[in-house]
Amino acid sequence: MGKQRGIDFIAGLIVGAVLMSLALRFLQGPTKDIPSSPKVGAPITKVSQPGSNSFVGPIAPKQITGAKSSAAETSKKVRLPRLPPPEFAPTLPQVLYSDAKGDVLLQWLPVDNAKRYQVYVTDDQNHRVKLVGFVHTSVSLTSLPPPALNESERIYWVQIATQNKDQVAGDYGPKRKIIYLGKALSTPKIESIHVEE
Repeated sequence: MGKQRGIDFIAGLIVGAVLMSLALRFLQGPTKDIPSSPKVGAPITKVSQPGSNSFVGPIAPKQITGAKSSAAETSKKVRLPRLPPPEFAPTLPQVLYSDAKGDVLLQWLPVDNAKRYQVYVTDDQNHRVKLVGFVHTSVSLTSLPPPALNESERIYWVQIATQNKDQVAGDYGPKRKIIYLGKALSTPKIESIHVEE
């Protein structure tokens, strides 16, 4: 008799627990889209249920689905193709000479869908001297380092690449030579002319 009561008591506990679990699921509604534990930083909202106090839980399944779809759209963003390098303007000399301050005028042809252009200058040992960006296709490249006192000239090379609207640069185009003449070879200035009679 005592054993039977013990078995009935345990069976009653099990049946009660199952019924309680089913009742809780019914009150919460469908939860297949709600993660079992929300991610850190996931938005939460107050949900009111009949017959219970308000509690804080994860956002509604529809809002989660929307967040996932917008994230998927962002990850599927199409990358724009890299653009070809611009060509130097036909009127630009094959060899460029800087002025006494190390400034030189550069001109190139525009490239369709270009955001901006990268101008890359190296010295004769292929060391980088300048890397600058320009929106226009006609610019004055300024302040190249001058030749040393014992140098008759200093050689530089310039190349240009095109950035697309994602600001990704394509390959650099062919090099063009820049010569910065030393003081010994710069054009002399005539201050006055003296004529003997």
